[in-house]
Amino acid sequence: MQPGLSNPLDLKNEIFDTIVLAKVIEHLKNLRATVREWFGLLKPSRLLSF
Repeated sequence: MQPGLSNPLDLKNEIFDTIVLAKVIEHLKNLRATVREWFGLLKPSRLLSF
């Protein structure tokens, strides 16, 4: 876990089964681009939970 959404994380070589977010959406400046980036970090059997 890393707070602070203004600095992107270096996760290009990472793949996750699940991404769980809590109290994040209202703080995003570009929701569409951010969600697209999250989906790119997930395995094909992905789960993204808000």
